[in-house]
Amino acid sequence: MYRWPLVVLLMIIGMAVFSPFLSMHDPFTFESGSYLSLSFEHWLGTNKLGQDVWSQLLAGTRTSLLIGLLVACFSTALSVILGLLAGYIPWLDRLINGVANVLLVLPSLLLILLFISFTGGGMVQLVVVLSLLSWPGYMRLIRSAVLSLKEREFVKTATMFGGSPLYVLRKHLLPHITPFMKAKFILSFRTAILTESGLAFLGLGDPNFVSWGSMLNAAFSEPSIYLSNAWIWIVLPPVLMLIITTISLAFLMEERSMKRKKAKPIEVVKQENEPVDGLCCKDVTVSFNQQQVVKNVSFRVKPGEIVSIIGPSGSGKTTLARAMYGLLPAHQWTGDVRYNAVSVRNSQFSQEHYWRTCSFIYQDARAAFNPLLTLKEQFMEMGVTEEEAKHAVEQVSLPGHVLEKYPFECSGGMLSRAMIALAFVNEPDVVIADECTSALDPILKKEIVQLLEDKVHRSEVSLIFITHDLDVAYAISNRTFRIDNHMLKEEATAYA
Repeated sequence: MYRWPLVVLLMIIGMAVFSPFLSMHDPFTFESGSYLSLSFEHWLGTNKLGQDVWSQLLAGTRTSLLIGLLVACFSTALSVILGLLAGYIPWLDRLINGVANVLLVLPSLLLILLFISFTGGGMVQLVVVLSLLSWPGYMRLIRSAVLSLKEREFVKTATMFGGSPLYVLRKHLLPHITPFMKAKFILSFRTAILTESGLAFLGLGDPNFVSWGSMLNAAFSEPSIYLSNAWIWIVLPPVLMLIITTISLAFLMEERSMKRKKAKPIEVVKQENEPVDGLCCKDVTVSFNQQQVVKNVSFRVKPGEIVSIIGPSGSGKTTLARAMYGLLPAHQWTGDVRYNAVSVRNSQFSQEHYWRTCSFIYQDARAAFNPLLTLKEQFMEMGVTEEEAKHAVEQVSLPGHVLEKYPFECSGGMLSRAMIALAFVNEPDVVIADECTSALDPILKKEIVQLLEDKVHRSEVSLIFITHDLDVAYAISNRTFRIDNHMLKEEATAYA
């Protein structure tokens, strides 16, 4: 859907670029009669001064788009550079953020009117003032993103390895704020065009250039045009160009979400005598940027069975688990995964089956819990009572009062145990455990593994256990799979 606004915008840009070749008259020349109607010589007629309206519209398109482009470039550059510096360098943060706060509280329109009135309303002055007044808002958003990103491990690692601030900003932080840059550029482009048109309409534009606003100013200064049909070819063209351009830019703001590919529906043909209980994974292939992570994965887990998936770091274990649970975008993987004969590709699967038919124990429990809710509130979101929640956490060796705590008040091990309790609280049929014991000490790890085994055998739960611990995988699993060269291969159990 976004293609049509883009095509329209490219056509308008083409009008601006090729205006000298498309124009048949000089937009400033008074060579014809007043208010001439449409003809082969004057495609949009003439105005009161005898100037060709089509030529003026082309010149106005070039002026308006040029001002919008210059303001968008300068304003976006200021927002990005100052946002990066303010977020990464503490001693600059107070200075840049202070200036931004001052500009945000000042009335921008009043400052623009005053500046243009005293400087004569030239194009250069307009570009400068619009650029200087429009950077603070997005600068603050970029600054907030950088403040969060610079605490991430990959940024700290780059710094420890001797990366200069300029290198870190350019290589590690700038790529993450690309969506802000795109949104800021398009928004500034649209705002600059509308502002310039408004000022020119009020008579504060540069008289040396024709713009859509100046055309409207000239048209509305002559009320007599409404006594005839002249207003149709004098007023409507610049108005329509403004409307079409701004609407096209507004649609481009949604380009990222509209551009996403929609996954083709997967038709899975049910074979005769095909078992329906447990988890069934069929021909799952996951690809990122046309590079396969795992391919042609097919296996089944029966009720009460423990299946471990092992492999080196980066082999695709977690990626496969997230695909099996439906956590990856549908267009990034092919095949099908079914829980008790219900596909994760079903549009209602997440609402009806998550945490009931199947549940997922995340590797990073701290990131999985909502930091603004207590553990009790998050357990109760699963539809359980406070007593059931208390019983669930006690089964994983946690005191009942831990439910009153917020996630940030708990250690990593406590949150890992709470995540395990949350996964089993509704007694699902299938549980996927992604490195759920990696944050636990050896003694507690043994207790949790024994607890998982007990729950599986007692409740006939199917367990997919993803781990690096080969001893645990071989000890508790009915079957063990290894991801090797993007393929899932079954291994013989090393020992009972």
